[in-house]
Amino acid sequence: MSTAYRTKQNQFLPIILLASALGLGQTFIPYAAQQANASVAFKPSKVGAPGKTRGGASRGDVVCSRLPADATKRFMLLTPTDSNAGLTISGHPTFFAYVPPTDASGMFISLKDEYGNVHYQAIIPTLGKGGIVGISLPESAPPLEVGRYYQWGIAILCSGKLRPDSPFVSSWIKRVEPTAVLAKQLKASTMLEQATAYAAEGIWYDTLSTLAKLRQQQSNTPAIIAEWKGLLTAVGLSTVAAEPLEDQH
Repeated sequence: MSTAYRTKQNQFLPIILLASALGLGQTFIPYAAQQANASVAFKPSKVGAPGKTRGGASRGDVVCSRLPADATKRFMLLTPTDSNAGLTISGHPTFFAYVPPTDASGMFISLKDEYGNVHYQAIIPTLGKGGIVGISLPESAPPLEVGRYYQWGIAILCSGKLRPDSPFVSSWIKRVEPTAVLAKQLKASTMLEQATAYAAEGIWYDTLSTLAKLRQQQSNTPAIIAEWKGLLTAVGLSTVAAEPLEDQH
């Protein structure tokens, strides 16, 4: 056993002894130790939305549902709650949103550059029953340019068409080149190792999409479910961490 390990272990000894005295036994695990056991530990980047532009917008929490407003979770994008922009290294990233139960049959997704020029628009079906949906920028669309900011948003088409009062949420994304370290880590690694590498570099969209694919492939694996919930909880999205994850569009 190394000296460094013994030192780290001894840091938790008083806490563990206190837990034992309180009758908590072996069920007590210090929070710092729990964090150390998490593979996908997201390190937030310092990137922000361009200039004085607002990082995100929202309008309307009730998304055309027969259910009362206090019976559903809020319509939201899956982005860190303390940031107004996130990073990707992909030219065709996947965007995720939680859509509450709704009677609307469709939703409108738009992607614009920082100058307001339309990059991509589409209407896709809603889930109806509610859940987390992934929407990939199709290969037929122009790829995001490295170093550029883009604003993406989703509106629920309550009346079948886009209206000024349509429930709407938006955020920002920026494409960057992978660092040499990240590029090397992605060449020969498992999907969980890839998600871990993305998270360590603060590459939000790729962290989330990689872990989402892994969760869909191993939907009954407790460790993968725990990683997914842990990632969302760490960035302020605990309210939707246990929601069903639907197939990507």
